[in-house]
Amino acid sequence: MAVNNVVLAPSTDPKLFDSFAIGSPKIHCYQRDGGGEDEYEYVMWFSGRDKATYTGVDENGNKNEIDGTGGSFGRATSKNGLHWQRAEGSYEELPGVVLGLNKESWWGFDTAMVELGCVTLPVNTDAVLTESGIFMCYYHGADHNVDETGRKGGKCSIGVAVSQDGMSFGRVEGENPDNSILLPSDDEVSVMYPEVIFDTSTKSFVMFYTAKLSDNTLVIRTATGKDGFKWSKTLKTVARGSRAAVLSQKGGGKFTLFYENDNSIFSMTSEKLVGAYENEKLELSAQEEEDVISIGSPNLVRDFSGRVRMFYSTRFSDGSSKITLAERERDEENDSQTAWKCTDIKQFELEFV
Repeated sequence: MAVNNVVLAPSTDPKLFDSFAIGSPKIHCYQRDGGGEDEYEYVMWFSGRDKATYTGVDENGNKNEIDGTGGSFGRATSKNGLHWQRAEGSYEELPGVVLGLNKESWWGFDTAMVELGCVTLPVNTDAVLTESGIFMCYYHGADHNVDETGRKGGKCSIGVAVSQDGMSFGRVEGENPDNSILLPSDDEVSVMYPEVIFDTSTKSFVMFYTAKLSDNTLVIRTATGKDGFKWSKTLKTVARGSRAAVLSQKGGGKFTLFYENDNSIFSMTSEKLVGAYENEKLELSAQEEEDVISIGSPNLVRDFSGRVRMFYSTRFSDGSSKITLAERERDEENDSQTAWKCTDIKQFELEFV
């Protein structure tokens, strides 16, 4: 039986940037101007790659495979979060791409691979202020240097790009020599998958990032910054795993950290955004389909009714991946959330035709 909760699959046109694998979904839910209480608009940014770009061997004989779905970023919109329409993008030479590889700075950290971390909504602070605010796209990337196995992408750093409309992004030159804003340090080999939250209590930015350590362990750590561009690391391990996403309790209070580990999605909770996260819980495992090998890259969205949706990547044995959806409702009687349930998209296939 096929996976039935796919909301966005790779493009069917092999010439497009996302024709082989898509993942790292980052979604925001808006209430549409002039719409009713139950009318929303969802916007998704995602990573994509075609099969030819990152498989095989390049002209110098180096292995060209890079893990993940990095390559370029796309954008899609939806009225109900179930059926999505891809945007045209801002690159004339790459249809559908809102941010691609860095081809302007040969010394840059992101010339060979990019992978989406998160896109923050416009935030007006003393440090970041424009007429309408700016979207900040955090991502990690790798250059063309190879490791001892001849593989590219062995060392990743984190960067940021900005946009006033969420569709056309421009890179920000970081303070590091390779233009990144966060480099691996101490026992870190790579830093990846930034998840950035604006902490209203301290009026500062908090980044949850994945660090690959020298023993190949993946852990989640934090960094803080006042303007979203310059960061100070804590080097404290929050959890063992990768690809973090944070959901705050409605009305404030407790924070829940969702993350990928052991090919499944787990969570832990904390009373503070930058605090001790405890009580690890298995949230969702991969569907038992013979070609599914793992799930991950969770992204949590709460709509205006209080319903929580989790968009995540489902990865298959051929190396491809799709974006899938699970939902849970609020149990008002017990003041809790029900268990996650994979959304059967076919039940809604006649909606919004």
